[in-house]
Amino acid sequence: MSSYDYDSHVAWFRCYEAEAALIDAAIKRHCSSGTKLIELGCGTANLMMALLKKGYDVVGVDINPSSLDIAKQKLASAGYPVQLLRGDISNKVPTKSLYDVTVATFSLVFNFFPESKLSLFFQTASNLTRQSGLLIVNGFSVETTRRTHSPGEVIFRGVNRLRGNSLPTYDRVDYFGDNIRITVFHGADWESRALVTHYDLRPYTIAELETHAADHGFKLVEVKAYPQPDPFTPGESDEFFAVFMKVKE
Repeated sequence: MSSYDYDSHVAWFRCYEAEAALIDAAIKRHCSSGTKLIELGCGTANLMMALLKKGYDVVGVDINPSSLDIAKQKLASAGYPVQLLRGDISNKVPTKSLYDVTVATFSLVFNFFPESKLSLFFQTASNLTRQSGLLIVNGFSVETTRRTHSPGEVIFRGVNRLRGNSLPTYDRVDYFGDNIRITVFHGADWESRALVTHYDLRPYTIAELETHAADHGFKLVEVKAYPQPDPFTPGESDEFFAVFMKVKE
């Protein structure tokens, strides 16, 4: 999917203000002096903008140059400093700075990373996060999906009202062992075509994440349900925000 299509067809169902509020509350609880953030997988800077509005100093990292181009335009138009880096977050991010908080959301890490790269991500995050700093990640609840989506069932998701669209969007979920394929059928009548997006996911449980995080010096301090700041309940909450603290090198 192009970066343009992402903003038009996918970003509409994310509540970036709610995500920023969850991150802001977690920082205030666990890292009160933390103002210097880095967002891994910043995409077109939607969450960056919400965090900048809350007064944080945010650097964005993404591997996609077209996403970074759009992010640069958005940030410049809004009058914010353009602090963007191109890098592979499962390998190496081109900065030697340490940050108070490292952020990775939209189920970025645990939806799209195979287990072989999960340890590499936590190593990258550890290299970027200062001692007693935070790592805040957004994950996907496979328990909820299995409860609400039968294999192959097509479910109405909503209507993307951006740019005058009035056609509905649907999801279909198929299961392959620990992996899930979500097929999203986006109504796109403004372009006289439908957009079909495939997400091949390997969701991880909180316990699995704790194990990998601990190997790289992080301790789990809380898990919240997205987008409400309630405790995460597997089988009831669709997604979670997990907050880890860097406790050792």
